[in-house]
Amino acid sequence: MITVTKARQLRAVIERGIQALKLEPKDASEIPELYPMLKQTGALVPYRTIIRWTDGSLYMAAQDLWDLESNDPAHHPSGWEKIMYRDGIRVIPETISAAAAFSYGEPGWWGEHIYKSLRAGEKTNVHTPVQWPEGWELVR
Repeated sequence: MITVTKARQLRAVIERGIQALKLEPKDASEIPELYPMLKQTGALVPYRTIIRWTDGSLYMAAQDLWDLESNDPAHHPSGWEKIMYRDGIRVIPETISAAAAFSYGEPGWWGEHIYKSLRAGEKTNVHTPVQWPEGWELVR
């Protein structure tokens, strides 16, 4: 039987190991529960460190930060980049820039559903399923 103390020790090892892997955001989104939460210890949070926020979403440090309440995603949003993937699939934002457009056949989360972009061409779909329903096919 594993004690609470041993479980906490194992959790710390997992959190260090997951950071050492330096997974891409897409891959990190498949295992958000393995990422640490901020603890407000004042410790350095290096650039590109991924953390799990209180709502379960992942954020990547956009710069070196100190683990302080004043530097968390709610209080210092410009210090963090929200990882816009869920289960390895990109989340469709409310506004899609040309740089973030979806390719033909590329899936995306819209709410609780996955859609597939139907607009032909490379990185051309800049409309959400609500704005242009003909440009998306409901997958599930």
